[in-house]
Amino acid sequence: ADFQVIYFSNIDEMTRLYAWEEQWLDDTFSSENSVGDVYFNINSVRSNDLRGGVESDNKYIIIGFILAYTYVIGVLGVLGHSVKSRCGLGSCAVLSVGFATACTFGLCSFLSFYGPVHQALPLLMLAVGVDDAFVIVTIFDELDRVSDNRERTAQALSKAGTAITATSLTNSCAYFVASFTRIRALSTFALWAAIGILIDLFFQTTFFAACLALDAHRQDQQRCDVLYCNKRVTKASDND
Repeated sequence: ADFQVIYFSNIDEMTRLYAWEEQWLDDTFSSENSVGDVYFNINSVRSNDLRGGVESDNKYIIIGFILAYTYVIGVLGVLGHSVKSRCGLGSCAVLSVGFATACTFGLCSFLSFYGPVHQALPLLMLAVGVDDAFVIVTIFDELDRVSDNRERTAQALSKAGTAITATSLTNSCAYFVASFTRIRALSTFALWAAIGILIDLFFQTTFFAACLALDAHRQDQQRCDVLYCNKRVTKASDND
């Protein structure tokens, strides 16, 4: 026999539906009387299988975060140098992505539902946000002839803004188009990604840009990275 179950968007009704499906599975497979081969396709089993597969990859997501963070703090500045190192700035780049992720989860949770696939979204936003940070810092370093840090930051954003805005809008539009798919988990993930990329762009061009200007001011004053209260003692023979 074929059974058609109507799914509701109400959480209480969905909970009762899942409970009914679980009870039906228990009653069907606990029966000693064999009625032949049973093939079933119900929503709770698909959801549990999907959730189990995604949650088993949590350790890889954490490893990806650690590797990305290590790469950021190692590439942005001169690693090992007390002043030219940019571990603090790299942390601000990752923190900016964290702010964008928190805003995305808060806003999109109001607009649509959260699924097990969505927990991979922070890693995607980290990759996009770090790429934007690299573009801004690279152009900022090329403008070393500009002595005023505020003017230098403004010129860096004016030149890097076109590139990062174009890439962010392109990625966001691609995910937005993908959100029209009939696969609900993929649709909501694409919608969250489209919104998250735009929010990430906002934080990179505001919060991270301000942190970049402050970090340049720190280097001008020969203050140590992370330990900003300490100044580096320079010698006459020091050419660093």
